[in-house]
Amino acid sequence: MKGAFLTVYDGLDSIGGNKILLESGEIRVFLDFGINFKRHSSLFAEFLKPRPARGVHDLLELGLIPPLPIYREDLTPSDLDLPCDRPLDAVYLSHAHLDHWGCAGLLSLQTTVCCSAMTAAILKGVQDVRRESPWEEVAYLSRREPDEDDSRVLNSSRNRNKPLEGRRVEVPELPPKLQELWKQSPQTRPLNAELSKGSGPLPCKLWEVDHSIPGATAFALETGAGWVVYTGDLRMHGTGGHLTEKFLEEAAGLEPRLLIIEGTRVGRKEERRETEGEVYRNCLEICEGERGLVVADFSPRNFERLETFRRIAEETGRELAVLP
Repeated sequence: MKGAFLTVYDGLDSIGGNKILLESGEIRVFLDFGINFKRHSSLFAEFLKPRPARGVHDLLELGLIPPLPIYREDLTPSDLDLPCDRPLDAVYLSHAHLDHWGCAGLLSLQTTVCCSAMTAAILKGVQDVRRESPWEEVAYLSRREPDEDDSRVLNSSRNRNKPLEGRRVEVPELPPKLQELWKQSPQTRPLNAELSKGSGPLPCKLWEVDHSIPGATAFALETGAGWVVYTGDLRMHGTGGHLTEKFLEEAAGLEPRLLIIEGTRVGRKEERRETEGEVYRNCLEICEGERGLVVADFSPRNFERLETFRRIAEETGRELAVLP
């Protein structure tokens, strides 16, 4: 079958939450599989969350994830009736912000996760230090088991000697430190995690792009209809702006059939862009004019901003303290 088909299940007219299905011949892949925070926060709160013992049931019933048979068997309770369909071959994760990967842990173990080496390292690190949640089980997982009295209820395994089960994760290169990290278990349980060099089932080109988190990647996938380019999140005003420029130039050379690009700032009228260099200079000036403690607040995993304040602390004779 020639051609390609694109279905946007989430991420249209919203910031993040991207879940975009791309089909080429018999191959089916998702471009990101993130949390739509706007829709999620309209239904849940800090102490009101989807029931863990019901797997993907609540998320499907509330329309927060696509109604497709692409999820882990151990998270699919007996009372769910999903349509028969072809399996999902892979998910391409553009970067490690939750609105782009936060639901990927729900996907079937037969689905290969494709991302940059840095994104893989961050996802493994996040999973190692955070409380166990099936949403975030991208690198490895603890399989759930149906309750003996009610198969609709899914319980975590109580067998602490049973190894944590790994997914198939593919990265374009395999740095030795990443391979070492991948073998380390955060628990006393052994870990069987699978990491290999590759870029998924479709011919693929990858570019690192400028974003507030390291490892952000744009993809070009060759389909039966031609090249499809997916940018993920990108910008020009950070320290890696030259990376985005390189991507734009090289991706244009492919003469893509389709470009899928984020539009967070498209509707904003202001033309001026504040660079990370300006943030550094402005914050340095403020800190130089203050004595004692200075508190800075910025988004999680914004390592570039963290480095900005590390420099400022050093240059103003302060010690950088970070909340755990």
